[in-house]
Amino acid sequence: MAEKLFDTSKAKEFLDSRDGDWYIWYLIKSGRANEIWVDNASNVNSLMVVEKADRRPYGDTDADICIETDSNESLLNLLSVLEPSKSYLAMFRHEWMCQVFRNEFNIDLESIHRQYHYNLIRDNFSPCKLYTVVDLSVNDSALVDTIPEEDWRDRIQRHLGFNTKAYGIVEDNYLVSCAFSWDKGEEREIDFIYTRPDKRNQGYGSSVASTMAEYIFQTGGKIVSATVDQGNMGSLRIWERLGFKKFKTTYFCSFRKS
Repeated sequence: MAEKLFDTSKAKEFLDSRDGDWYIWYLIKSGRANEIWVDNASNVNSLMVVEKADRRPYGDTDADICIETDSNESLLNLLSVLEPSKSYLAMFRHEWMCQVFRNEFNIDLESIHRQYHYNLIRDNFSPCKLYTVVDLSVNDSALVDTIPEEDWRDRIQRHLGFNTKAYGIVEDNYLVSCAFSWDKGEEREIDFIYTRPDKRNQGYGSSVASTMAEYIFQTGGKIVSATVDQGNMGSLRIWERLGFKKFKTTYFCSFRKS
């Protein structure tokens, strides 16, 4: 049977042996994990983190769970501790788990969402700058106000208020496209790219993403990473055009335990 783990150093040791920088470890070290469940507290080989809904301001589930295991039996043991009649959003990284969730919770495989993770190294970088790209700062809020979608305006204004690096393309006093990165160190992520709806598929996104990747390499970065949701073909084309390579997939599914 699964048991609770209170020694987070054992969780880190287990995750470091696999991929210590993925989201499950962030939940643990940030204190957002309400519960940590493992197959064996003295010798961790499988782990599940539960983050209840009151720890994050979004979503309509009772809790989020992140799971790391290679065993079908261990996965079922971890899932057995979840409260009945509660709704969950599960995050995992192994495709075989999709079939387990389908069998256990009657989930349509087509409803399982995929998020793709890409990396770029300098040797693979193919720059693509078709337009003039400029620095953006918190002083450019008037430009952000020209963005037609309210949710994107709010998101970009928030990012300009953080300590981020931002690039944009401006035409006729309109902000056409922009990209953000706020990581430091040898591996840094391009957080997101935005392009106005009427300017998409014309190379604007590639231009700001290329400029950001070039900046990261010039300032000591060794790896540039990016994440893109399944179905976002525009972003997929940008990353592949610049030389990014897909290296892993994260899966998401919602379910209710009966």
